[in-house]
Amino acid sequence: MKGAFEAEDFFEALAGKSRYLHFMSAPIYDRDGELWGAIESIQDLTEHKALEARLSELATMDGLTGVFNRQYLEKKLEEEVAKARRYGDHLGMILLDIDQFKDINDRYGHLVGDQVLKKTADIIKSCLRTTDTVARFGGDEFVVILPRTDAAQMASVRERLEVMMKDLTVQDAGGQARTFTVSLGDHTDDRDYDQILRKADAAMYRRKQGR
Repeated sequence: MKGAFEAEDFFEALAGKSRYLHFMSAPIYDRDGELWGAIESIQDLTEHKALEARLSELATMDGLTGVFNRQYLEKKLEEEVAKARRYGDHLGMILLDIDQFKDINDRYGHLVGDQVLKKTADIIKSCLRTTDTVARFGGDEFVVILPRTDAAQMASVRERLEVMMKDLTVQDAGGQARTFTVSLGDHTDDRDYDQILRKADAAMYRRKQGR
């Protein structure tokens, strides 16, 4: 309709609360085509938008560890590889897994295994920059994407993670401390999706076997 108006907007402080509102306005004309008035409506979409945001988060996050899931990782890695190619930037990756994770689950139970995964994810997150991305790649594997990170910077991040990941413990159902270790590998400056994953994985297993 001529003169009709529709919009959505976020208001940070409306009546003491943040609100997301949908506005709609339509003019009313008389028989002679003169503007007589208007019909206006305002719909509060705050709860709807919050639900949308929550569903989007659930679709991209690993529910147990609170880091991104593999689906998000694959999309993000494709984006970062494309950026690295376009701008000639460095791109780094760290691949990390928990040693003998199946044995941990078998010996101490899945609740202890879940603690191990959560603690590993928390430590990784604490060592990274805001521009980095960490995701759970598989059952006990985590991947970190580090944009604009050269070999020297990568070594610094890897060393920080190795220090933080030493002598890790969680408690079993009886309150006993159970130790676990991790292995990690890194690779940088390979602007190919499959190659950077494969080479980081190969580096991780070389380190694991070199112990």
